[in-house]
Amino acid sequence: MHACDMIHHDLKPQNILLHATTNHNNATRGGTDQTPVITCLISDFGTSEALKGIAVPTSEQDAEQRNNHLGTLEWLAPEVVRETINSSSEPHNSERARQVRMSGDIWSLGMILYFMLCKYVPPLPY
Repeated sequence: MHACDMIHHDLKPQNILLHATTNHNNATRGGTDQTPVITCLISDFGTSEALKGIAVPTSEQDAEQRNNHLGTLEWLAPEVVRETINSSSEPHNSERARQVRMSGDIWSLGMILYFMLCKYVPPLPY
């Protein structure tokens, strides 16, 4: 997603969908191979942000709401909270602000993996 210059802003388990299918590959070992294949899909791009080169038709009101939406607190990176609180001191479209918002998706992914392993969300650092 980041390679396509998209930031999700609200990654959490409820926005990750798993789709299971069976791979019907008859070429292996001369028989039928029905290996399960699980595809991970990401949903709810309502707060996502296109960084460059992608035209996303929105009204000014939609863009303003998206810029003011942090995401879901349990899955949100501390630097994103700080950047949002201190956003008056730095333009929203600066390179540093973009990097902070992108790192927020990585933090959220780490929180999701932690949740999958431990079955609870760790204490928030803020």
